[in-house]
Amino acid sequence: MGTQAVSEVVWRARQLIHDSAGARWDDTEMLKWFNDGLAELILLKPSANGERVTLNLSVGTVQDLPTGAVQLLRITHNTSGEVVRIVDQDRLDAVTPTWRTMTATGTVQHYTYDKLYPKEFQVYPPNDGNGTLEALVSQEFPRVTALGTTIPVDDIYIPAMTDYLLYRAYSKHSKFAGNEQRATNAYSRFGQAL
Repeated sequence: MGTQAVSEVVWRARQLIHDSAGARWDDTEMLKWFNDGLAELILLKPSANGERVTLNLSVGTVQDLPTGAVQLLRITHNTSGEVVRIVDQDRLDAVTPTWRTMTATGTVQHYTYDKLYPKEFQVYPPNDGNGTLEALVSQEFPRVTALGTTIPVDDIYIPAMTDYLLYRAYSKHSKFAGNEQRATNAYSRFGQAL
């Protein structure tokens, strides 16, 4: 969690686009863009809002992440203390082709994770519905509704979020000479910062 207000990021962007009074880009528009920037930030740098959570497992191998989680970063251990390691699903399939139909237990030994399905993972052996795991997950940022709100991301991301606002502002007015390139440069700086 940051220490500055969203208005600080908006002020910085407005100084660079020469719109101190908000004549071209009003507060509502800047706030929407700030929220868009947070959404893009979490997609490009999932650890920017990582959180340790306890996952209550359901019966079977396929497990869902909790509401609000964007993707799994890592599972560390069963809550009873046993370490859980990630394994490659293809290797697990090759070594134990029937692992999905094994007898279910409450203790997980391994997990597989496919970034094509970021909101779920699989456990080995299948779970009986009584297992719990400690995990690190990437969470969505809360939606910001006012410029006076403290930014929901560490202060180190203020320059990147400023560049994201510049990217959106220049993109909106890309018909003016040089703004298309300015938008490209701002987005490039945003991506590189992450």
